[in-house]
Parts: sequence; structure tokens; C-alpha cells
Amino acid sequence: MDRLTEKKANRFRVINEVYERTDGDTSENLDMWQLSSEIGFDPAETQKLVDYLVGESLLEYRALGGVIGITHYGVVQVEAALTTPERATQYFPPVINIHIETMKELVMGDQYKTGQAGAVGPQSHAQDMHFNQIWSERGSEIDLPKLAQELSALRTAMTPGVSDSEKAVALGEVAQAERAALANDGPGVIKHLASAGRWALETAEKIGVALAAALIKSQLGL
Repeated sequence: MDRLTEKKANRFRVINEVYERTDGDTSENLDMWQLSSEIGFDPAETQKLVDYLVGESLLEYRALGGVIGITHYGVVQVEAALTTPERATQYFPPVINIHIETMKELVMGDQYKTGQAGAVGPQSHAQDMHFNQIWSERGSEIDLPKLAQELSALRTAMTPGVSDSEKAVALGEVAQAERAALANDGPGVIKHLASAGRWALETAEKIGVALAAALIKSQLGL
């Protein structure tokens, strides 16, 4: 992610947090410094991000000491970004990309990062072995080209229903699984469908993509 795109993504992360914590209520106020601490942004960086959002009339300062609130225009822009998460908006990059990058940046347990290689370490290696093992046991039963078509249909069906960051993440996992299927990466498909969640499963069952639904269900342990 280049620097400009990263700035735009961080602006969305800030305003989306304000949106979610206030439920899009323009009369609600938040302490930007507490928000900064809780989402892990440096105070100086947070100030720059908020200043930009205020300058564009997406947020506004409500009181001294960093009290902020979201504007009606800000609500409109956040909801536009969430409604079409695969598209960039006037202010923000595609929400799907933001959440995929966020997941890539997470460091959990004994994982660590090496450049662009992603998370590595014993836990990460064990997870990869787990997905490889699942694929070695079930791969011969799965038609990847057909699965890619079903995942494309699932992604399309899920897109209009993205109304919050959790659903955007689920959509991103389905999109990543689709890419893996197109690349003939069976373990990658299993890995992403394991994180797709119940909403993806419910949507898959609703639209009748049986293969995708069965895989998601098995990875959820249902």
C-alpha cells in the first residue's frame, strides 16, 4: 500500500470508528484522544487525520480538548464506502482492501513480519500445515473452477449487504478465496473460507452455491 493510499485508509479507519461508536448519530460526541489510544494510532498522526476529516466536513470539533463528532456528510460518505466496499470513493480506498491490509498487519502470538512476506513463525507455520492437510484430504473432491464461479456469485450477492466493518472483512475473505481458487491454490481457499464467517455461509445457502456453502460450513465446524 503506497503512502497516499495508506493515509486515505487511516482516515477511513478513524471516521469508521467514530461512525460505529456513535451508530452514525450526529448528536453524539467522542474524545479523539481516547479513540486514538484504543485503535492504536499515534496522537500526532491522529491529529493530522482528524484535521483532514474536519477540513472536508466529515467530522467536526465539538469542544476543546479533542471532542469530536461525525457530520451528516460524514455519515453519508462512510455508508457509501461500506455499501460498495469493492470501490474507491471520493475520500477512501476500497473498504475490502483496507480490511485485507489490516489483517495482514496484525501480529498475533508468536507471529512476526519480514518485509512483504507476511506473518511467519511457529503458529503461522502450523496453521499453513493445517490448511495443507485439509486440502490433501479433500482436494480431490473439489472442483476449483466451479468453486471460483460460486465464490464470484457469493461475492456479488454479499456486496450490497455490507453495512459494517465485520461484514466488509467477511466479504474480503470470500474475495480472497475466489482469487485463490482462480490461482489453483487449494490451501489458500480453505484458509480464507475458514475466516468467512456465518454471514457468508447464510448468504451462500440462500443463493444456492452448494459447494461454497459446504466448504464454509465445514471450516466453521458446523
